[in-house]
Amino acid sequence: MGKFVILPSHPSNDFFAQFPNCLTYATKEEFVGNLYYAMTHAPEPLSEEYAHVLSWEAATERLIAASCIPVKEAVLLEQAVSADEASIEVSIFVDKFLWPCYPLLTILLASDPSATNR
Repeated sequence: MGKFVILPSHPSNDFFAQFPNCLTYATKEEFVGNLYYAMTHAPEPLSEEYAHVLSWEAATERLIAASCIPVKEAVLLEQAVSADEASIEVSIFVDKFLWPCYPLLTILLASDPSATNR
């Protein structure tokens, strides 16, 4: 991408810290040092490997991996859902948590994100 990015050292930025042109800081002094470095140096070209990591395809792969449920949890979930009193709890979960996410999930899981209606 031909640019540096300067981000605070924070768990939400850990993904971006892996890139060579990402400069993280924890203090004001580190920020100033990173800003000076970015202004006086040329950023590295983005490698094919890093370009793939930033692609929609790789993001989708990470989303799928993060949403996987371990077999042990799946068995426990199946047992809980098959219980007689579970039907009310499941419908509440779907109504309150899954249904509001439906538009976002259709966009995220679409094979061509530009093809969805926004």
